[in-house]
Amino acid sequence: MIEHFREAMDAAGISPPPEIHADGARHRFHVPGDSPGKKNGWYILYPDGLPAGVFGTWKEGGPGDWHNWTAKPENTLSPAEKAAYRARMEAARAERDRMQAEIQAEARKRAAEIWKAAEPAPADHPYLFKKGIESHGVRMSKGSLVVPLRDCDGTLQGLQFITPDGGKKYLTGTRKAGAYFAMGGRPAGVLYLCEGFATGASIHQATGGAVAVAFDAGNLRPVAEALRDKFPGLRIVVCADNDQWTEGNPGASKAREAAEVVGGLLALPTFQETTEHPTDFNDLHRLEGLEEARRQIELAAREDVTPKPARLKVVDIVELLSLQFPPRENLLSPWLPQQGLCMVFAPRGIGKTHFSLGVSYAVASGGTFLNWTASRPRGVLFLDGEMPGVVLQERMARIATSSDKEPAAPLRIITPDLQPRGMINLSDPVDQAALDPFLDGIDLIVVDNLSTLCRSGKEAEGESWLPVQQWALQQRAAGRSVLFIHHSGKNGEQRGTSRREDVLDTVIALRRPGDYTPDRGASFEVHFEKARGIYGEETKPFEATLITDSDGRQTWAMKELEASTAEKVARLMAEGVPQAEIGEMLGITKGAVSKAKKRAQEMGLLI
Repeated sequence: MIEHFREAMDAAGISPPPEIHADGARHRFHVPGDSPGKKNGWYILYPDGLPAGVFGTWKEGGPGDWHNWTAKPENTLSPAEKAAYRARMEAARAERDRMQAEIQAEARKRAAEIWKAAEPAPADHPYLFKKGIESHGVRMSKGSLVVPLRDCDGTLQGLQFITPDGGKKYLTGTRKAGAYFAMGGRPAGVLYLCEGFATGASIHQATGGAVAVAFDAGNLRPVAEALRDKFPGLRIVVCADNDQWTEGNPGASKAREAAEVVGGLLALPTFQETTEHPTDFNDLHRLEGLEEARRQIELAAREDVTPKPARLKVVDIVELLSLQFPPRENLLSPWLPQQGLCMVFAPRGIGKTHFSLGVSYAVASGGTFLNWTASRPRGVLFLDGEMPGVVLQERMARIATSSDKEPAAPLRIITPDLQPRGMINLSDPVDQAALDPFLDGIDLIVVDNLSTLCRSGKEAEGESWLPVQQWALQQRAAGRSVLFIHHSGKNGEQRGTSRREDVLDTVIALRRPGDYTPDRGASFEVHFEKARGIYGEETKPFEATLITDSDGRQTWAMKELEASTAEKVARLMAEGVPQAEIGEMLGITKGAVSKAKKRAQEMGLLI
């Protein structure tokens, strides 16, 4: 077992320590290439029951690599082994979080020591000279510039080191999220936010204003939100890196997102033709001068010179009635609208994932599913929270084989078996942000299911739903729809807090037919519990059963629920079953049996 675990570490590019202990405890070890005495490698190996473990490395305060390992492939585990494995992975994640807190505490202590001992950076430091900037309060240690990262409370979270040739690294354990370096004193009216130190120095030298350096594009939004909370009346100008040479221009897209979230403005540098590949305002400063950098920043900031609360726009009734909103289309008619928030819930094993995959494929291909039709192809991101990859692959292959259309829009899939650090948690803002790079061209996000992908507090507590609800509303504001797949409780209603339904447009319940037997496979009744904007025939319940022919092609057989119930009642009465027992067998009332009998007579099924 230990040798196989060691081989897995080698395969992941992590040199294992000389000795590995299979005791279920956390162990840290030195990783080749790190400074002497550093222990950035770690592992936990469980010996009893199902041999399993996790391992990884810590770099610059982040969670680093995270790798799961089991003695047997996960898709071959029995239900009991899967449960044990998941429990161990959750315990390992909790231990990793504790370890992260310890490492970050060590980093804060070490950062304070290094910062105190560091000297003021000299004006002729090679990096400062190359970039044409002043030191603005940074220090120097062992030849490298030392830039402090502080949170909004002023707590030193870590350090960034910049070598004379521009190489950058962080003190191990530095918590970067939401931390920044400030220059220019307390902001008055306007605050400039950017990625790197040199960029921030050029912006401050050009404008004379207060600047916050977020260190990278991914940290712009967390810092912007933290500063908005700290200075609610401040105008924030996000000065982007124009990564025009990189696919997707992440500097501009992340900066735009940060500006939109806090109601700020965006400044994007533009350049004259040059043999270089310039991106940021320091490049603009060096190539075209400080005055040009000032002109472009002030041009963006001139868009609105009055500080105002973020994210609020108020209109009076005359303005509201004069606005021309684009018509709200359906991704899948009639119940899945554009910018819609919807939920489908059902008991375990009824076919929820067949349902969610069918919806996803129909939307991406512009096809049909059950009684519903997509008007045109739309991009879909499918988040699978629990299915083994091989089963998901088989089901999607059958859908593709059975369909007469192929996806003409993106159909992206995130599944647990492919995630080195475990599946995302949509209750965690960090994990929510991890989805952002994959949302371009996406109109629908399918979350299958809430229990596995939204892990925060108890399901019955309404407060635990709020982070997920806020994320869903943000997706709606960005023009996307979200479909949540959820379990029903013993009472047949959706499990947990009813507050989930407050913001939803459509709620569909899938229920077992009264005469269901396991050999029928995926078979359910479709009931609309909430249907905003649709009514009448479109909301009538119906029964659907998945049929697979000898060639493996799948089709859905559907009947109106009234007709289906009438057929069942007629069949049972023909078999001599007393009318009083039919209601119990089908799970319907005596009155419903009488109504179904009458319908069966109208259909010619009974005399």
